[in-house]
Amino acid sequence: MTALDEIKRLAQKEFPLFIKYICDGLTGALVQNTHFFPMPVRVNFAKEAENPEEKAQILSELYENSKNVCGTGYTLEIELVSTRSKGNRKVLKRICFLTEDDYLAFLIKSNAADGATAGAVGAGMGAGTSASANEGAGATDASEYETEGFNEAIFAIIESGLLLAEELPTWAFKHLAELGRYHEDEHFWQNICKVARWLKSNKNCNLYIRELPFINSIPPKFIEDNKNLIHSLVTQDAIKISFEADHGLLGKQTTVRFRSLCKEVPLMLGQMKLKELTVPIEDFCMLPKSGILQGIENVFIVETEMVYLTFPECPKSLCILAQGYNANVLKLCDWLKEFPLYYFGNCSENSFSMLSSLRGYFENLKSFCMDMSTINAYKDCLQKGDDSFVQTIPPNLDYAENQAYLFLHDSAEKNCLSQDNISIEYIQKALAQLFHDC
Repeated sequence: MTALDEIKRLAQKEFPLFIKYICDGLTGALVQNTHFFPMPVRVNFAKEAENPEEKAQILSELYENSKNVCGTGYTLEIELVSTRSKGNRKVLKRICFLTEDDYLAFLIKSNAADGATAGAVGAGMGAGTSASANEGAGATDASEYETEGFNEAIFAIIESGLLLAEELPTWAFKHLAELGRYHEDEHFWQNICKVARWLKSNKNCNLYIRELPFINSIPPKFIEDNKNLIHSLVTQDAIKISFEADHGLLGKQTTVRFRSLCKEVPLMLGQMKLKELTVPIEDFCMLPKSGILQGIENVFIVETEMVYLTFPECPKSLCILAQGYNANVLKLCDWLKEFPLYYFGNCSENSFSMLSSLRGYFENLKSFCMDMSTINAYKDCLQKGDDSFVQTIPPNLDYAENQAYLFLHDSAEKNCLSQDNISIEYIQKALAQLFHDC
């Protein structure tokens, strides 16, 4: 860890105490003559002091990133010391944040620069805390940051009662980039809190955003533009389906498309025999109660539309179209745990990551045509895929899947086999082998 990293760590560690200081001041509880700034930062140079060149390099880095050069952030206080042997020398007397503006600007800048998370604040904010400083808001340049705006935002949140005192530091650090941003609407934070408080008290209201009772004073677009921020004040949980669905509002439906793979077992809707249906996810979660699944014994989850449409006939089986990240929505459907479940995605790092993620919910999930045999059979069709959205090996893969994942991971220019390239005949043989083995 460099000296600059140590300053970041120490600055983040002080954040819960800083929030308490702000809250005490805003609520009139601040003890007279209590001062938080200047805030000293004590960095230990003991080891580096033995190597003058190393220490000089460290001091140079600290100086280039200090308020002395950048105009905001920590200040290096330099003292001129007279010595007998070397005459007058400049000595680093102290590192400190002189003002609240300097401190907040430094946190914004450092978090935006390295994508820092609140995990580094563990000791001060509670073990296991991890939150992106820019989540739910675009990155804010430190020069755009306003202490006055920060204090107004914190005061509005305190006044709303939406967060407990112990929850506020973690939330504030997670949304640091947004808290001090300038807003033309002087009631921005009051309106954010007003919407959040109403949603928290009126669950499952079954209204559209434009029908909410305060819409004359708060435009629908304001809510649309600030969904993540509002949601974060209602609950600490991530959005599961959509902002609207999670808060009992009406909105654009998240739907699931599925079809029967067996003519003898159609999807029955009353007296109608249907080949295919598309229903809202809420209804899909309740599908077993409808009787539509009568006779179904196996479920296949397919990633691309054309493979879904041309998937071969299969006895007593259902096929679900779950493209890319949309497969995550299936985690809401507990009834899938009751069936033999097969995931057929592209042979790519991202699809294996999705397989691993789904298997975290469905222990009964098996992969289909996602192995080295399939990759070798279609090696001429390998191409460069999308950048991986994960940096670590997915944890829930079996040995064969792990081997396929590692092969693709190590093949930067040919790391994706689209399932569209896999022939129907190959899929038919794989199905025959699958049910023969069963």
